[in-house]
Amino acid sequence: MTTAFVEDIRARLTERLIESVGPRKYKMWFGETTLDCDGQSVQLHTPNRFVADWIGRHFTTNLRQAAAEELGIDTQVRVTIDASPASDDLQTGTKPGQSESFSGASAAPGSAAQVAQVQQPVRPAAPQPSAGVLRYDLNDYIVGPNNQLAYSSVCRLAEGAEHTLRTLFVHGGCGLGKTHLLQGLCRRYTAMHPAKAVRYTTAEQFTNEYIQAVRNNSLTRFRAPLRRLDLLAIDDVHFMANKPSTQAEFLHTFEHIDLHGAKLVMASDSHPKLIEQFSDALVSRMVGGMVVRVDAPDASTRRKIIVSLAQRQNLTLHESVIPVLADRSGGSVREIEGMLTTLKALAAMERPADLLDAPIGHALVERLWGASGKMRPARPIRLPRILAVVCEQVGVEERDVLAAGRHKQVVLARSLVAYLARQWTTMSFPDIARQMHRPNHSTIVTAVHRIEAQIKADEPVTIPSDDQPTTLGRLIERIKHRVGE
Repeated sequence: MTTAFVEDIRARLTERLIESVGPRKYKMWFGETTLDCDGQSVQLHTPNRFVADWIGRHFTTNLRQAAAEELGIDTQVRVTIDASPASDDLQTGTKPGQSESFSGASAAPGSAAQVAQVQQPVRPAAPQPSAGVLRYDLNDYIVGPNNQLAYSSVCRLAEGAEHTLRTLFVHGGCGLGKTHLLQGLCRRYTAMHPAKAVRYTTAEQFTNEYIQAVRNNSLTRFRAPLRRLDLLAIDDVHFMANKPSTQAEFLHTFEHIDLHGAKLVMASDSHPKLIEQFSDALVSRMVGGMVVRVDAPDASTRRKIIVSLAQRQNLTLHESVIPVLADRSGGSVREIEGMLTTLKALAAMERPADLLDAPIGHALVERLWGASGKMRPARPIRLPRILAVVCEQVGVEERDVLAAGRHKQVVLARSLVAYLARQWTTMSFPDIARQMHRPNHSTIVTAVHRIEAQIKADEPVTIPSDDQPTTLGRLIERIKHRVGE
């Protein structure tokens, strides 16, 4: 399980607790605690027995509900005492440096039942720099019919005149250039207005910083830099779905920026009205500005993208293979970039040194289709096709996968559909959640990360129709072959 995934789960659990118990009670009783999780259990590390007992008596239900909503109904919740030399040893009855572990899942109300093992907490990583590195430039952006309006709108924002556009919401599938537009805007705006305050961030970073500010009682310090911005670009705003406290804070930021004439540009996988569990007030403010969609590039635009990306990778292509690559590639710019990276690696591996700079022709391109396990066939793949094949291979019914059942094979099939839909389609997490009848897309995110971890670990899986266990990787290859037939 990746650090980023653990941090994502921890942030969402914290958000749910703040919403459930309220910011004041959260700061009072959870302010000095640390949440930790391994994907199947949640541990809350407390500084002493008094805090552990109070949380056990008053907030056990809140903890269990938050854990169940994020990780599943069978998640175990544990409350531990992590005493240190700074703790009140007389109050806790624990020696300095000693750590006791209690089970919040099995303890009776009003007590914290001690269990045998001792667990050391994993402290949350410090927040990353807000703006990060701006990788993209608008000068490199390939414009076509699919993104012309979005590009023109971003350029208007970059001009910065007071009478021009001030609020913009860009939405579209994954890998279609939304981040490129936002980062490119920030770079151009900074170049044209060097005295202006500009920030690019993601909704995840905004959420994490907000939660830390609540925990540290430093909301004023968190808000002050945002209130002084002339341009705020915030990516992946759908990350705030099902996070009411973060949405409320972002709405305050939104209103302050708008009131003072600053500019705000947002990007998301979905239209504001289609992001589930977003507050009506926030949606209303988002659609009050300009909302534009970015679609998958057409064949002509894909050819331009291939030429541009190949030049940046110092990859020479024979002119006749460019249409072939464009026709066989999917609609994602990110996928095209990966295709060219694989092609370059193949050329370096299979060609003699004196031919490395020669243009790549059809023979090597044909080798690409066999070498890249992520290449999709020319015809688009739809989620219903993935669902049908996965259910056939795993041996479950489609109606069970789309329902709320938790049988092991049903959960496996549901997770595989979510993972393969992200691999083979341009659907966003919210899009997949809607088609799979899930109440929110956080369960889809969790399922995808779980499958990725199981593939990396080469975990075996048992399929009723198979004589012996197979690996998840081999099962996915089998599904891939059947989907492409």
